[in-house]
Amino acid sequence: MSETNTANISIVIPNWNGRRWLKSCLDSIQSSSVPPAEVMVVDDGSTDDSLEFVQAHYPGVKIIALPDNRGFCRTANAGLVQAKEEAVLLLNNDASLHPDCLSILSRALAEFPETDFFAACMVRSSGEIIESAGAGLHANGLFYQRRLGENYAAPASNAPELLSEPVFGNSGGAGLYRRRLLDDVGLLDEDFVMYHEDQDFNFRARLRGHRCLYLPQAVVYHLGSASLGKENPRAIELLIRNQLLALGKSLPTGMWLRKCFAILLAEIRSGIFYALQGQAHLFLRALGKVLLAAPSTARKRGAIQAHRRISSAELRSLMEQ
Repeated sequence: MSETNTANISIVIPNWNGRRWLKSCLDSIQSSSVPPAEVMVVDDGSTDDSLEFVQAHYPGVKIIALPDNRGFCRTANAGLVQAKEEAVLLLNNDASLHPDCLSILSRALAEFPETDFFAACMVRSSGEIIESAGAGLHANGLFYQRRLGENYAAPASNAPELLSEPVFGNSGGAGLYRRRLLDDVGLLDEDFVMYHEDQDFNFRARLRGHRCLYLPQAVVYHLGSASLGKENPRAIELLIRNQLLALGKSLPTGMWLRKCFAILLAEIRSGIFYALQGQAHLFLRALGKVLLAAPSTARKRGAIQAHRRISSAELRSLMEQ
């Protein structure tokens, strides 16, 4: 295709031992009705043949090979820094694009020039259930994926009108970011390693006054929790820890005072859930790590709160009941 038919988007795909998913992911990009300007696989010290596979079968894909495994955030940041386009799609290696997804994202960049990040419609790989329709922040302080588990009905991707809906943020499994947003807010917090790093970024971006739109016509199919697995103890611990770290950094003090009982109740419920699963030790260990990280969290919080551009009242209006 000619250059005018190319989306001005860099795609960054963090990868760790993801050889078994990369073919589906990269083939879907190659099958896009509008190709991206750049595709980059950032490898986090894989011990499978991921790099050899990409080099042999996808010569147009740029490879960044990191020497050792340090987690999703470090890997994603390496790609975000080196991406050459003014918009970057951060895409999980176990995700695949609908053929019209990049076309929709490219249209959105042109039609919503004041919007700095966008959420795709993430559908489970079976194609029947929604995994994310953008990210939300509940009034009790919990992050969640909107419309999770609802039946998926495909909208017309080639409709004359581009459908959109304001949301708190996106899922980093398929999130589109303008370069100017990254320059203003910063990159992913590498202390999170993985999980809820996208929600932490969403919170920081919203406090800086940036807006996010959900694009239901931009469809991404997602396997989900492929790297560690949903029941992996490490994953559970990070999910619990990082939820609290993100709130510790970004929730304004006045809101902490008003929401503390709701947040405490939500954590008690979470603890009971994990205890019933025989995983109380993981919950308690995660809380311990939150306490150990308190000095670092306090330093980050000071910088975030000092530079936020929206009031607590504006933030409350963004939280969903």
